[in-house]
Amino acid sequence: MSGKITIPKKIEENKILGENNADNDFSTSLVVANSIGTVIERIADIQTTLGGSASQLKVSKSISSSVEEGGLLHFSISLIDIDSGPVSSANIDISGITQEMAISSSGVTFTSAGITQPVFEKSDGVVSCSYPFLIAEWMNGDMWRMTVSGITATVGGDTAYVETQQWSGEVTDNLDITATLTTIEGKVDDVKTVVDNIYIDTQAISIIVDDIQTNLLPDLSADVSGISVATDKKVAGRLQVIEKSIDLNQTIGTYTIFTGATQTTMLRYLSTKMPTGDCGGALTGITIQTDDITPSEIITTSQGLVAFLTSEAELWWTGCVRINEGTKIQLSITGGAHGSQYLSTITAGYHSVVDGGYLV
Repeated sequence: MSGKITIPKKIEENKILGENNADNDFSTSLVVANSIGTVIERIADIQTTLGGSASQLKVSKSISSSVEEGGLLHFSISLIDIDSGPVSSANIDISGITQEMAISSSGVTFTSAGITQPVFEKSDGVVSCSYPFLIAEWMNGDMWRMTVSGITATVGGDTAYVETQQWSGEVTDNLDITATLTTIEGKVDDVKTVVDNIYIDTQAISIIVDDIQTNLLPDLSADVSGISVATDKKVAGRLQVIEKSIDLNQTIGTYTIFTGATQTTMLRYLSTKMPTGDCGGALTGITIQTDDITPSEIITTSQGLVAFLTSEAELWWTGCVRINEGTKIQLSITGGAHGSQYLSTITAGYHSVVDGGYLV
């Protein structure tokens, strides 16, 4: 028997490996996912289960840490498309977000009652929040727990669901206060030692004066001119305080409050106190930050909203920001002017890194 063998059309259509050409001469566009179907149907089911393009989303969060009473802690969740980089803000959805800060004191069950709750914001590639541990709500030894859920992101047209993120840590004593108290206690012990050795005669009093000068006033001379020199010395590590007023009745813009002079200083706290009477007019809010290429935020946009600039309200910050010589601490006004003079009093505490540094 001779002649050409004809392969039925149905058999040709079932060659799922396709032909060796550019488009493979084979399409599975009509195949639906089926976990117990053919090999192709099962592969489609695996792709569906993995979430399609949503599997490209990589999520990471900031680390947990302890925080001082009155301190500020930054929480962030990074959202990265491994092909194109940070997910744009427009493709991040936080409309269904659930965010909770909870406290546990003396080992009791965590609760959010009586604690200021966080407000997370989104920007390209990140969902974040700066949370203040208010002294009125937190004390040394309290445990904290931050939980965030309900965030989604669109990646390659598919919806990716960000798993619940959680941080935890402990509230500790203000380290600066602790160090100050330790120093004061040491000086008090010095004074007690001196007083215990007082004798009712001129010679004993002279010895006591020498002890006080040695133990308590090491930077002072025995005369007024020496005291003046020590006061002006701006010794490294010694806390200095500066205060200025700035009028919020100004147009939209950025205005310098303080400038680093002579040597590097470390900003440790800053407070801005509103006058009597609520802020209003065209003003929508303020921020305070350094003028570095990457600014250090001191009073953020969410903290400086006009809703918080009420009569005699006070916005405050504690932490550690390096102010180099020439670096400026600036206040920015958004929205517009208050409408009449509205003087905010700004007080900053800082110390020089080496002798001679100060703010002006």
